[in-house]
Amino acid sequence: MIDRPLRGRTYSLRAAICAAMLLVAAAAPAVYAQPPYETVPFDPNVLGQHRFQVSRIMGMPSLSDADRQVLREYLELYVFGKMAQTDPRNLGELAEDRLAFQNTLLDRAENGPVRNELNRLTAGKMREFVEKNFHPATRYNAALILANIDQTKAPDFRTPPVPLPDATRYLLSGILMADQFQSGRPVDDYLKAAALVGLQRHAKLNIPDATKSELSSAAVQLLSQSDPPGDRSAAAHLWMRRQAVEILAALGQPGTGNAAYNALLSAVNEQSSPLWFRQAAASAIGRLTFPQDAGLDGAALAAALGRLAVAACDAEAAPAGQTPDQLSDQMLVTRRRLGAGLHSVQQGLAAAAKLAPQNQDISKLQQPTTQLLETLTDTTTDDATIAPQIAQKRSQLQSALSSLQPAGAAGATSQAGANTSATGGVN
Repeated sequence: MIDRPLRGRTYSLRAAICAAMLLVAAAAPAVYAQPPYETVPFDPNVLGQHRFQVSRIMGMPSLSDADRQVLREYLELYVFGKMAQTDPRNLGELAEDRLAFQNTLLDRAENGPVRNELNRLTAGKMREFVEKNFHPATRYNAALILANIDQTKAPDFRTPPVPLPDATRYLLSGILMADQFQSGRPVDDYLKAAALVGLQRHAKLNIPDATKSELSSAAVQLLSQSDPPGDRSAAAHLWMRRQAVEILAALGQPGTGNAAYNALLSAVNEQSSPLWFRQAAASAIGRLTFPQDAGLDGAALAAALGRLAVAACDAEAAPAGQTPDQLSDQMLVTRRRLGAGLHSVQQGLAAAAKLAPQNQDISKLQQPTTQLLETLTDTTTDDATIAPQIAQKRSQLQSALSSLQPAGAAGATSQAGANTSATGGVN
């Protein structure tokens, strides 16, 4: 492993692992059918020769020709060389090596000549890894590193760093929205997954408004694509759509022509999708910032969220004849799963109330949602009383819905709950 204190960025680790499991594994037959993978020279002795010099260079305001040569050799022959090997040991250490590279170099380099040179060498080599016939784990790792390259580092904990604009553009246009690279090599789905993980980070940071608009449009396009393209599995596609939801939430804007809001609302109403996916979209709507003259129908949003809350309650209906131990085990899951789902609904209802501040009927949905959420999170509540309270609050939600939707729509709510109960849960 690269010698370092191991402090990781946790913002993307779980998402990166999930993407690797879903997409690299799904592509396994094609992966193993490839000819021998490319590698680059790797000299482990370079670590001892240059480690302390490179550590010194990272804190320098300028960069001499001699230091530039040391930095290049250290990166090319040790850091990058190690990442491009195909033996099981080095492949197994890729995640730790990436975090070490982040902590000891990318996060430490002073703004100016040192950071510029580090970024130039890193971005160039990572793009090479991504686009050529290196091991899929190396390519995936390289895409994640591209997402972590910052043009300027944060001066303090209150000020976010500025991502490298070329890296944002490449992740968005060169990977996520592309079918193939300039060489004609196809862009594999596991690379798109890595790009989505990275673009979530960029969406939270200081990127230009024009880039935010492009990123929002790309996320809307992916989210609106309900059927997986090509040979992408349904599970992988749903995971990717979920990342699009998170990107739109991080951007925090309803989008041009309210496109982001409309795509998220459509996802909330998508009865063929699992509850956890629909609930993620509800939460994302609650994290958007709307202008005062948004012109959106808050009552329609509240009705969609109310139906989602009813479906979530239906999915947690306790079967009859359970023993006390069985009931206790189920209620533990119900408290967590239904609680998380109702919290997402609660976030969305807050947005609905802001869009329609004069509509008092929205509060009729907010009240039973909040009350049931409080019951589920109260550890002193007897498990035996939870199922009756869920049924009671579901009835109140159903009643409140009748004043928010056209006649006949309320009657379809029970069927909506039945259609989604088999796929209920939280991610």
